[in-house]
Amino acid sequence: MPIKPQKWLEMLAEDLVRDITSNHSLRRYTTNADLLGAWAEACVRNLIARMVHPLRVSRGAIVYEGICPDEVPELDAIVWTAAPVPAVFDLGDFAIVPRGSAVAFLEVKRSAYTGVSDRMRKTLNGTECLITHCEQEKGTRLDGEALGVVCMKREDQKLDRTLQRLMDDQKAVLLLEEKNGSWRAMARDVLRLVNFLAAVRVRAFVLASQLGVNTEILAPVLGSDGTAS
Repeated sequence: MPIKPQKWLEMLAEDLVRDITSNHSLRRYTTNADLLGAWAEACVRNLIARMVHPLRVSRGAIVYEGICPDEVPELDAIVWTAAPVPAVFDLGDFAIVPRGSAVAFLEVKRSAYTGVSDRMRKTLNGTECLITHCEQEKGTRLDGEALGVVCMKREDQKLDRTLQRLMDDQKAVLLLEEKNGSWRAMARDVLRLVNFLAAVRVRAFVLASQLGVNTEILAPVLGSDGTAS
């Protein structure tokens, strides 16, 4: 018997986030929150990379002249391309990306712990400065700039008002929820992440046709005869 559409989407969502459930198994080896968070972020970056290939996905920072060197925020997952210029530092999964080459970023948190929403909201509010806006048509701003991702919510955790508001406004998603000792994929949110990353790919295509390095702001170079070149 054919699978019903709703069941099909639920199956897809469950298998897309399957690797993240290993974070729960990792707790048998360590309760170090930094290690658990790093593994969750790595799982999500891997998932993002599969969806946006051939775009690059790195942790690190997006930089531009207005925030360097003292106000550069650390970001969990940056989707970027080597156009119009490559990352100025790029090694392994770490990159410092010029703003014009950054397509989108995601703030990734391991779980819905107390206070997670405040950090997430603050980072997402930086979208206006960290991401170059582009229009597909005049007056139509493209989606796919920034998203908050909470990997899992344990049974002993509750969503606070700020996080729930971010989710209601589709600025954040929750991928897994613990229920009766097992993990359930939040299909609607997982597929919202899929749609967000589809929009990211569209943004990358449009940005590639719109952006370049503005050399006009550079002072003219004087030749040996004193003329500008």
